[in-house]
Amino acid sequence: MRKSIVGSMISDENTVSVNSIIKPVEKKEARSQRVNILLKPSVYKAAKAKCKKLGISVNECINQFLENWVSEED
Repeated sequence: MRKSIVGSMISDENTVSVNSIIKPVEKKEARSQRVNILLKPSVYKAAKAKCKKLGISVNECINQFLENWVSEED
């Protein structure tokens, strides 16, 4: 069975509340790399609403998620 990328990023044993990971933070590094992604409209709408409640942009949310993911040990 093929595993999704998101499934490989988040395992059942390591599930943590998004609110404990994604937080408003002070920017420390200039962002210069651009990436285009395609999302389902429903996923984007839900993510945008959740980010608005947290007081951050969708871009900031994705940045923090990826920073946390790449800094984890295998």
